[in-house]
Amino acid sequence: MRKAAVRNLPQRRPAVFTPRFTALFALVAGAIGYGWSIRDQELFSPKDGAGYYLGIAGGVMLLLLLHYSARKRLGFMHRWGRLPSWLNAHIALGLLGPTAILYHCNFHLGAVNSNVALASMLTVMSSGFVGRFLYLYLNQTLAGELINLEVMQRRLAAARSELDHSATAGAVRQRLAEFERRQLRERMGFFPMVGSLLLLGKRTRALRQSVLQGADVEKEQLDRELIGGYIDAVRRVAEYSAYRRIFALWHVVHIPLFVMLVVTGLVHVAAVHFLY
Repeated sequence: MRKAAVRNLPQRRPAVFTPRFTALFALVAGAIGYGWSIRDQELFSPKDGAGYYLGIAGGVMLLLLLHYSARKRLGFMHRWGRLPSWLNAHIALGLLGPTAILYHCNFHLGAVNSNVALASMLTVMSSGFVGRFLYLYLNQTLAGELINLEVMQRRLAAARSELDHSATAGAVRQRLAEFERRQLRERMGFFPMVGSLLLLGKRTRALRQSVLQGADVEKEQLDRELIGGYIDAVRRVAEYSAYRRIFALWHVVHIPLFVMLVVTGLVHVAAVHFLY
C-alpha cells in the first residue's frame, strides 16, 4: 500500500500531435507549402473566380469558430453533442479557414486593410496552437480519471504522508519540504513563475540526483522510490499550477485577438466591395 501514491502519479504527458490532428496538420501544411511554391504563377485572383470564393469560404469558416464558444456558454446548446467533438471541429476550421484565405490572397500581401486582416488571422492561428497544447495538458487523463490540480494535490499529500512515515532521514525530509515550499509559493508573480517553470526540470533532476546519491539517504529501495515519487508529485503540482495560470492569461489574450480578427475581416470585406 505504501507504493500507491507513487503508482497513481500521472506518468505521461498528453500527446499534442494525436493521429487525427497529425493527419489534418500534414494536409494543411502540404497545401500551404504547395500554394507557396506556385504563388508566382498567380493561379488565383482575390477579386473573382475560385480565389474570390476561397476568400468567402475562409471567412465563413473563421466566423464558424464562434460555434465552440457558443456551445460552451449557451445553456440550450449543452446537449448538442460532445464538447470534445466541437473542439475538434473548432481546430479543423481554425486550420482550414486560414489555408483558404492564404490561397485567396495567393500568398501575397495586398492593401493595408487586407494585410492587417491577414496578420490578425495568422496571430489568432498561432495563438490557437498554444491554446491547444495548454488545453491538452490541463485536461489529461489517467486510467479514465480527469487529472486536475485537486487530484494532483491529493496525491502529493499522500506521497508526503508516506514519506513522513518511512525510514528516510529527517534531514532529507526537511530538504524535500523546503523544495516543495519554494516551488509551490502561492504569491509568486507571473514572470517569476514562468522563470521557475522553465528551470523546474533542471532543479528537479539536480535535487533527485543530490538526495538519492547522498551519503545520508537510506539505501532501502522502497524509501528511494518514495523519495522519487514525492519529488515527481511536487513537480507535477508546480507544473500544473503554472500552466493553469498561463491558460487563464491565454484566454484573456486570445478572445480580444479573435474579436480583432473579426473586425479587421469585416473592414476588409467592406473595403473590397464598397470602396474599390
